[in-house]
Amino acid sequence: MRTPSKLEPGGAIRAWCSPPGAWSTVQAVGAETVTVWDCWARRGKCFARTIPRSGIRATMTAAQVQQARASGRLTPTGAHAFTLTDERRRNDGKPPEPRPNSG
Repeated sequence: MRTPSKLEPGGAIRAWCSPPGAWSTVQAVGAETVTVWDCWARRGKCFARTIPRSGIRATMTAAQVQQARASGRLTPTGAHAFTLTDERRRNDGKPPEPRPNSG
């Protein structure tokens, strides 16, 4: 899968390290990697996790995140992750698979 080039701080990604059904907020972007905060098993202490772009399943730009926040669709699931309300509305209770952005 092609990772879109529009990765930016303040945007969001879904990757293997994202909370289940949630988006991780992008903290920094490198040429080959993206850094997000990860808070698993650290008793609430988050740490920076740098992941390769190849590990990203879907992205949101900072503008898309801000638009979701302004429209009330964004629900925080911790200090550095969130869900979108329209993604939680499926009959089986599971969020739909994210669709990769085209750029």
